[in-house]
Amino acid sequence: MRPIMLKSQVAIQDSLGEARLGSYARATFSAANPLIGMLIGSLSDHWLLAALFMVHTESHGVSPCLTAAACRALCTFTDRRIDFLAARLCSFSTEASSDKVVSKSVYCGAFPCRRFAWSSTTGCLRVTSKLNVNSLLDTTCRFVAAALAAVESYLSRLRAVLIRDVLLMTKLSRVINAVFHAAQVQEYDCLSIVQVGKENMSVNDGDSCLHAAISTCYRFLRRVLLPSLSVIPPNPGPVMEVWYSLKQLSYATRQSLYHSWQGRAIELSAIGSKHYELVRAECLTGRSTRHILKRVANEKRFSKHVGRQLAKSAHSNPIVVFQVLLSQIESYDNMIVPLVESLSFMTPLALDVLAFVLPLRLRVAREKVQKDGVNIARWFQHLAQFAGVFYRAQPSTELQGLISCLMMSLRAGESVDLLIFNELLARMGGCEMLEDLSDTQLDALAGSDLLRRELLTFEKPSRRAVLRLRDVLCNSQVAVPLLTLVAQQCSVSTFRRAQGHVKLLSQFHDKNLLVFMQLIDFLASTLSPATFCSETHNYSVHAYCRNAWSGLENLYAKLLPRWRDLCRGLGIDPPIAFHAARPLMSAALESRRLDALGSDIITWDPLSKLLYQELASSCEELSAVPLTFYLFFWSCSLRDVFVPRDKYVSKVRDLRMRCMQDTAFTLVRERRTKDPRRLAETAATLEDDLANQEAHLEFIFSELRAKVALPVPSGQKCWTCTTRAIVQFCASPRLTLSSEDALFCAKFFLKLHLLELPHFSSLVYFHCIVHHVTPMVLCVTECEATSLGIFLKTTFDTLKRWRCDPDLFASEAKSKQGFATSPGSSHRCSYEQYCTVFKKWHDMLTRTVEYGLDNYDEYGRTCLIVLIKLVGVYPLFVESYNTISDRVVTIKEQLKMKDLQVMAQRYEQLMGQQRCDLIPPAE
Repeated sequence: MRPIMLKSQVAIQDSLGEARLGSYARATFSAANPLIGMLIGSLSDHWLLAALFMVHTESHGVSPCLTAAACRALCTFTDRRIDFLAARLCSFSTEASSDKVVSKSVYCGAFPCRRFAWSSTTGCLRVTSKLNVNSLLDTTCRFVAAALAAVESYLSRLRAVLIRDVLLMTKLSRVINAVFHAAQVQEYDCLSIVQVGKENMSVNDGDSCLHAAISTCYRFLRRVLLPSLSVIPPNPGPVMEVWYSLKQLSYATRQSLYHSWQGRAIELSAIGSKHYELVRAECLTGRSTRHILKRVANEKRFSKHVGRQLAKSAHSNPIVVFQVLLSQIESYDNMIVPLVESLSFMTPLALDVLAFVLPLRLRVAREKVQKDGVNIARWFQHLAQFAGVFYRAQPSTELQGLISCLMMSLRAGESVDLLIFNELLARMGGCEMLEDLSDTQLDALAGSDLLRRELLTFEKPSRRAVLRLRDVLCNSQVAVPLLTLVAQQCSVSTFRRAQGHVKLLSQFHDKNLLVFMQLIDFLASTLSPATFCSETHNYSVHAYCRNAWSGLENLYAKLLPRWRDLCRGLGIDPPIAFHAARPLMSAALESRRLDALGSDIITWDPLSKLLYQELASSCEELSAVPLTFYLFFWSCSLRDVFVPRDKYVSKVRDLRMRCMQDTAFTLVRERRTKDPRRLAETAATLEDDLANQEAHLEFIFSELRAKVALPVPSGQKCWTCTTRAIVQFCASPRLTLSSEDALFCAKFFLKLHLLELPHFSSLVYFHCIVHHVTPMVLCVTECEATSLGIFLKTTFDTLKRWRCDPDLFASEAKSKQGFATSPGSSHRCSYEQYCTVFKKWHDMLTRTVEYGLDNYDEYGRTCLIVLIKLVGVYPLFVESYNTISDRVVTIKEQLKMKDLQVMAQRYEQLMGQQRCDLIPPAE
């Protein structure tokens, strides 16, 4: 054979002289060209001759495989070589149970007379005869690796023109699927194998050959199959075959493949860096996608038609389709909902590509803040909103890439990216939070979860989306780093961010705090035992929480680090750390009431010595505050100190009436029979929740009287210092966290007054609130100003009622120990003395507000937010009303700050409604 090969080489070299080859290179190959005939003839017998011919022609800038005849001949030649391998690799059954061995008549190329079997227990091939299993396995792996290496040399000539034979694509995809499945059973990381390379591994021969096969299949996907999909006519069959191979890889491996598929650029920008057929196909796909998007409408009847057309275009070029689609969403947010509905027709491969493209669009080097330096860029807001809506509608789509992108941004200090996480938690996790709550909604926050859902108008969460987000977030590798990064963003956005507009920094601080509370709410609610046991939620139990089902373990307790690690190790501020641990502390108090305190949450029991000792060793600065009081205050929530009984009763009465009305229609419409039953069950559940919460409230108050006490003051100065320290370390840090915490602080200290906690002075407390808390209106953000207004309104409402009703003052204030004029004294503050002190407090608040309104360009917005919340309880005197009214008119007449002007107009209208209730100067 060797002399024949040499003569053939000489003949080819003579026929391809420089002059003739140059003429052929400048001409276009056709089917009648004799060189094409020589190539087709050599492909029928000798691959080496064909390879030599293609090397010579390609070195002069001409690819003979571009002609249809040569391409068909090469595809036929490759199909014959790969058919032998596909028939053997694709015949193994991988769906057997773990204790069963599936045996089939499969013959290896090296041993055609031996029967092999696939063992699902060991995950490898084995021989049913008495031959050496290891040697046969190594030989089989070597045969597969050698066969794939030979096929790779054929496919390197085809590249994107493989589309001329879709059957060959299908066979190749199934071969790759079989190899990747073997690697998955053997628990190999395909990406590490591709990156390291088989020559750098010290493994046995069988593993080395399998590694070589995996690397070859990876190159098949990257160089042949994915580029071929870009130019293939719309056909979901080959797309799904390729996806069956891709879905066995990790997301990082698939992401590297998609990155190679995308290349340096797409469409016209890719000219010169990609094959011209790929560029042409991308340009046609981009043009058709833009034409389809012009027909997008909010009507649902059009979304199906548009969705089918988009899916048809995305079969071949999903990267181009989604780049165009996201660019349109960046400009028009009204396209988000109809486009997300249209994505239901996409293939799994297209949705997985969208999960790759979306983080890329979010990480594009563009300004995420508008030119005014105050508001977040619209394109970023639209993409964040799209991410939340899309993952709620398609929760099975890969989410790991977006979460990893978010964590990278937070590590870099980009707090603006928390807007994405806010949308995911609100829409996908069902943890929506209202920033401006009414009085009814505030009271509903103190009730049970069912009362919250009934009174707060939230969109019903998707069960599939909640479970999917829980699977992604609720593990120690993601949850703890993400929780730490979000908790640290409050200080990062304030102190480490480049100097910007104060309003922008305020928005970042509020958004960081909101997202942190959403994350804690999601983790605590989805990992608590009540989530798995409650029939109301009806969540399914996953594999990793079946032990928690039997032992009612709190998975959130296992996930959250210890207190010392939170504050000292992770650098989280104590108020933020207490908010993260409060669900566990509340669960420990409830378990103590039921005598069912488990070992998983005993370390978070606020009445135990374990947490007390840990807190004492990590918080040396709290020497002025009793640690028992400090720990009890931060462990309680609004539900522990207040029961909205009237809201429970009114809601139950409303449900009973609706149940009676719906029962009357049961004979007319049979489907309504479920509604009365559901309403009756909800009403009964609310009644049980009311009884349980009242019993829990009695337990909390009894524990407060028995185990929490303030130190005995040695004098008036010590008495004042202790109360001031309580306001500084307890009330002030917590009342600005959220509206719920602000209402809790006001209710908690009023309960201490009514319960007559020993050595607690209510007069000193109110005085410290007016002196040290009201000036905070000049140094808070907008959301903090809302919380501060709720706290001051609840506090001043009680003070106002005592001021206006002497009998109520005598029963609720003067009779209590907190109104003693000195420590241990039986002398109480009289009504006349209280009126004098109340006027001083009122004037102190007026002076603070007056200063803020005079400097309205800096403090006007927060002052007006607090004043709007205080309508009805402040101002109470005519002179204060006139002072504030004059300054509000000044703000209303200025034209520089339009938003402030609107707020001033609103407050002026609210003030006019309360004018008749003012106290004249004579009183």
